[in-house]
Amino acid sequence: MIKEKKTKIIICVMLTVFLAWNFIWAMHYFNLKSYTENIPSDGDGGYVTSDTEENSYSVKVPNYLRFNGNLAVIDENSNSLIIWVSLFDVKTYGVQIYIEGFETYDMLLDENGQLLETGNLEDAPEMYNANKEIIDKLYAYANNFWELK
Repeated sequence: MIKEKKTKIIICVMLTVFLAWNFIWAMHYFNLKSYTENIPSDGDGGYVTSDTEENSYSVKVPNYLRFNGNLAVIDENSNSLIIWVSLFDVKTYGVQIYIEGFETYDMLLDENGQLLETGNLEDAPEMYNANKEIIDKLYAYANNFWELK
């Protein structure tokens, strides 16, 4: 009798956690899905389009029960701005600057395009300042396309 009661409690707790996880995931999914308006689906959970200036815009909605979606802008020179949108629409920004020789330089930025942290990269402020014009353009493209501000 006690064993049956424990089993029922465990099953109820597990079911509640599973349903809560699904609900939270659905909220996040539809939040990111709202950014896909007028962007064709690639059939694999992503949405991609481009503009007349050869910039690419993409939205990756989260896979089922995962929270891995993002927005991205890639310019004609392969520089990119990645925007991770949280459940409550808080955005984290990252930029990848393409450097000759198939290398990229990654930096985390705030919503205004300012360098957040340098991590262990001593030259991050220099790279940031040298590429500020590119970063500003990427932000402008994203803000204009998705009306983020």
